[in-house]
Amino acid sequence: MITITGITLFHVGYDRETRMDSYQKQFFPACSMQKDNVVTLTEGGLKSADVVKIRIPTLEEIIIKNGDKLVIGFCESAAPPKESAYTVTGFADNRKGSKQVQHWKVVAG
Repeated sequence: MITITGITLFHVGYDRETRMDSYQKQFFPACSMQKDNVVTLTEGGLKSADVVKIRIPTLEEIIIKNGDKLVIGFCESAAPPKESAYTVTGFADNRKGSKQVQHWKVVAG
């Protein structure tokens, strides 16, 4: 798998004491990324959105769910920046077959 970028994945949780979202951050330095622009026809006209498909080559378990946040590159902040974070809309555990092709696929928009 050809890797072209790193990503920071923010797993969203809930802190009962502060009653606010909390984030568990993971950085993956070598990932494959494909960026697309998706257009949808609605009653109000056309709507356009960027969608990224990330493949993370790893043999390890990743804690992820829909609604988590993803930032392209390394993010130093404890919470994802609103202006550059994508929201995870789908993911797949593709850790099957030989070790060279095992990965997690993450789709975010």
